[in-house]
Amino acid sequence: MQPDRDVTGVEIDWRGRTPLAGVTRWRCLERVHGVTAERTQFWPVIAFVHAGAYEVNGPRGRGLVDPLHVAFFRPGEPYQTAHPCGLGDEGSALVLREDLFADLVAARLPEAADDPRRLDAAGPCPTPALRRHLALLRALDAGPLEDGAVEETAIDVADALLAAIAGRRREAPADARRAHRDLAEATKELLGREFRRPLRLESVAARLGVTPAHLCRVFRGSTGSSIHAYLTRLRLRAALEPLAAGAGDLSGLALDLGFSSHSHFTAAFRREFGIPPRAARAGF
Repeated sequence: MQPDRDVTGVEIDWRGRTPLAGVTRWRCLERVHGVTAERTQFWPVIAFVHAGAYEVNGPRGRGLVDPLHVAFFRPGEPYQTAHPCGLGDEGSALVLREDLFADLVAARLPEAADDPRRLDAAGPCPTPALRRHLALLRALDAGPLEDGAVEETAIDVADALLAAIAGRRREAPADARRAHRDLAEATKELLGREFRRPLRLESVAARLGVTPAHLCRVFRGSTGSSIHAYLTRLRLRAALEPLAAGAGDLSGLALDLGFSSHSHFTAAFRREFGIPPRAARAGF
């Protein structure tokens, strides 16, 4: 891996690099709404979003990548992005050597090893995998780590993210229709734009042109989550970077994220991450 290679429209800061894996922070440089020109990555990349969201669209389909999802990029594969939730997204990424990534895919998603088009463009980001990734990222921010520690953590996190896709495929109904997936993606886009505001189920359904019952059924079937749980987790993920930066006014942060009170925010944070928000200032 050569860290001096640039990806169009993205600022990349390498935090660590070994013969097998790398860890980066990235920031999107797009300043115009709409679909970008085609671009490519040079290595297999698993991209996390810390703030904002973007839609990725390529030969393997499209998907919204927000703090609850990761994007899977293959080297040399063209893709485009758009920003239905607004500009200014940023995050981090795991960069894997191609033979390592292929081995991980073959173990969890053998159908994608035989046909690369069957690897989803975006997949769920479970909290345990996110915590391990953030711990690695912040350890690298503090100073160099031994290659073995970086590589083993990167492999474990990537494997967990691929396992999440495999699990979702097993649970998905065999007769799932594209219309249902499109409705779920439209719902995620709406939540991604407006998660800081009070949102009522009836008004969300009306804006999407469906009934509340139909929306709830389709969203859970497509994502494995209720709309309320998804919205809460989106707000909680948005709290991680401000907390890591030392946010002092937790009541103000809670209200800014859409929680009704400091106590509501603290209780939800503890349920999701197992620690109170104040403890998260030291990282995971």
